[in-house]
Amino acid sequence: MIASSGYNRKIRVWDALTCALLSVPSGHSHAVFSVKYSPDGAHIASAAVGGTVKIWDAVSGVLIHTLKGHTGDVTCAAFTPDGSLIVSGSNDRSIKIWDAGTGKLIRKFVGHTESVCSATFSLDGRRIATGSNDTTVIIWDAATGASLATCVNHEDWVCSVACSPSGERVASGGQDHLVLVWNAEGGELLRELEGHANMVWSVAFAPAGDVIISSLLDKTMRLGTSNPALVSSSLTHIPGTAPCTSPPTALEF
Repeated sequence: MIASSGYNRKIRVWDALTCALLSVPSGHSHAVFSVKYSPDGAHIASAAVGGTVKIWDAVSGVLIHTLKGHTGDVTCAAFTPDGSLIVSGSNDRSIKIWDAGTGKLIRKFVGHTESVCSATFSLDGRRIATGSNDTTVIIWDAATGASLATCVNHEDWVCSVACSPSGERVASGGQDHLVLVWNAEGGELLRELEGHANMVWSVAFAPAGDVIISSLLDKTMRLGTSNPALVSSSLTHIPGTAPCTSPPTALEF
């Protein structure tokens, strides 16, 4: 199944093979910025204007929980790899951790000085990476909320962050046309992926961990490598793909 959302306040769930519309979960009163499936595909978390995150049954479209606590629009929400927790980021500059089963707030992280645009868990669930309009990427200890590293080489908004499958690296893409790769332990910059001529909307790691795909405002997608030991760091258009008719704003392998 595929879930989509937009400014019409609706979430739509589609059959990935037939493109048939399966359900239209309704309950948000404002634009929905983000939708994410739980790892088992049973639930959807949605983040919206108005300060709420909602958890839905992915099959029936029934609303299970409404997570309240943010004082600004919620820009992003994502599950832990085991599906037990949800991280959300907001225009109120905070990151919150929720119990996905009960909907209860567990922890609040504060450190960004502007809106949080993107948040994701590492594959082992031990770390959280966030990107913000304050131009920084922060890596957090998920259990304690402690800031482990602040990455400061972006020159404009950080639109997207992704953790490598090994948990050793974090990739970030921004309005400054940069894709940067960081050491998840200490936050050191490992490399800058060259070739972007426009704003980077989204970044994602391939399952093997060395390949990063990025989507740009100019309607293109590019591939690069996150491994500093590899010689080539230039990015090229993905061969064999049809031109995008609008900027791809989300990526996932």
